[in-house]
Amino acid sequence: MKTLSVLIAVLSCSILLNAQPPQAFKYQAVVRDVAGEVISNQSVDIRISIHNETPGGTIIYQETFSGTTNQFGLISLNIGLGTPVIGTFGSINWSADSKFIKVEIYNSAGGGYVALGTSELFSVPYALYSDRSADGFWELNNSDIYYNSGSVAIGSTYPIAKLHVDGGSGAGIYGFSSNSYGIVGKSWADNYPGVQGEALSANSYGIYSQNQYGGTAFRSWSDGGLAGHFEGDVYMEDNLGVGTSSPSYPLHVKSSHDDWLVGIHNQSWSYSANGLVTRSEGGDPFLAQSSYGDLLIVKNNGRVGIGTSTPDAVLHVDDHIRVGEDPSYSTVYGELFHYGGGTGFKINAHAGGGSWADMHLQTNGSTKVFIESNGQVGIGTDSPYNRLQVVASGSENGFQSYSPSGTAVYGLSGSSYGVFGQSTSYYAGYFSGPVHVTGNLSKGSGSFVIDHPLDPENKLLRHNFVESPENLLIYRGKAELDEKGEAMVELSDYFKALTKEDEASIHLTPVGRPFLTGAEWNSDFSAIIIYGETNRAVFWEVLADRDDPVIHELGRPVEEEKGGKNTLCEKGKLLYPEAYGYPESAGRDYDEMIKMKEQINRNTTK
Repeated sequence: MKTLSVLIAVLSCSILLNAQPPQAFKYQAVVRDVAGEVISNQSVDIRISIHNETPGGTIIYQETFSGTTNQFGLISLNIGLGTPVIGTFGSINWSADSKFIKVEIYNSAGGGYVALGTSELFSVPYALYSDRSADGFWELNNSDIYYNSGSVAIGSTYPIAKLHVDGGSGAGIYGFSSNSYGIVGKSWADNYPGVQGEALSANSYGIYSQNQYGGTAFRSWSDGGLAGHFEGDVYMEDNLGVGTSSPSYPLHVKSSHDDWLVGIHNQSWSYSANGLVTRSEGGDPFLAQSSYGDLLIVKNNGRVGIGTSTPDAVLHVDDHIRVGEDPSYSTVYGELFHYGGGTGFKINAHAGGGSWADMHLQTNGSTKVFIESNGQVGIGTDSPYNRLQVVASGSENGFQSYSPSGTAVYGLSGSSYGVFGQSTSYYAGYFSGPVHVTGNLSKGSGSFVIDHPLDPENKLLRHNFVESPENLLIYRGKAELDEKGEAMVELSDYFKALTKEDEASIHLTPVGRPFLTGAEWNSDFSAIIIYGETNRAVFWEVLADRDDPVIHELGRPVEEEKGGKNTLCEKGKLLYPEAYGYPESAGRDYDEMIKMKEQINRNTTK
């Protein structure tokens, strides 16, 4: 083939007003030989590369063309419509950094592409950036503009609301009106406010109102619902009046209704919040009075007086206290002993016959908490067979624990299960969040389950784990071979500390048409050297066994005898009896399952 050269003649891109910009731009060149003669009516292969920032910068897009020159040696190309080799044309960010175009022509005699020159792209292809212009997002409605396809951020790149304004050190939104409202918020949805403010530092305010002219700094009004709803702490620096506009105390409640002045209600038995907390550094924290005098007082030394204002004990009742027979159960007695005679206060239930009875805590006509005389406690059941047994009804939770900074549930056993979960028809354990296991994790099978990427609302996608008797680690990647047909891949610095590196295997797969490949380790097993054809690519994979201290401590044999030191399953019992044709009673957890079923039957038949 003749030696070729290319003269760049035209570089153009046409953009129509208000039209979708084409994802390509035209390129024309005249092909000549080294003598300057036009190469006409001949097939040529051309490769175009777009470099970022500098002529030798990163190739962010590369494509190839096969075409034929005309009688004048001219060839026309649409850059962006060739055969992509690297990247995608539509992903080029024309607005950032300089772009350089490199032209290469294939020389069949030399067996490769020959570079003909690199030049900077100036304004012409940057018309493609108009496809990303922010002006295209807004639409006109007479003299108004609007945008309904997403959220708008000012001062931020990640809006979390329809309009997200980040004012930095200044005001985010300032509303002012000389004859109406400064800011109006409306919401038709349940549990969502019209205006919401969030304080993101200890001394900031989510919503701030200020009175400078003797009026009311903040006012809310309701025609039937709540005028105010606060979730969290509320700080009031001065007096607060309820039913009065001139409060004389930090909390001043005034009412002319024939009802309670203040009602404090814990809305559910499942909550353990205090109904009322009072504190006084000097005087007494609580005093209840009526026309009869002092009824109940809590002194600042912690003593409580009922019927007396001068208690001389932690609880001083200046009258009788009596707990009699339960009118619904004639054999159940509740007794409260007064202080004195060495007996103190006692509460017990006695069924007669000289033996101690069980204790029932009842609400709504049924037992909610049951304490047997042997010390076993049942919640939701009056026949517990564990030290503490909770039985729920319907779909409610049997037990819920919360800790803001500690461990919500902690199970510890010397020779059995720390935490045991079982279900007859559903998950024995369900974790919504990360799960960490410091020891071994044993399972019958394993998979991940996610919403199906193609139909997330209607389908699930399940992939099973790859199982192996080996503790195998996989490392993989892609290597680009240089002009010598070689590439070195350096593995992670912890590779040798984590694996049996001298026994690791290397697997290679050519990218594209097949060619011979080979690989070897360097001298200290920290990198692999790959061999193949020049300027080609190879997928590589390294398989290695774990060899770290943790796997040596926690590793278990592939096969092991049941029973003895093996606490997972005793001899004669099966983890999955029905899978091997054994009866359900041969299962490891059969006895516990029977107890649970009997308990469920007892509670559902009451």
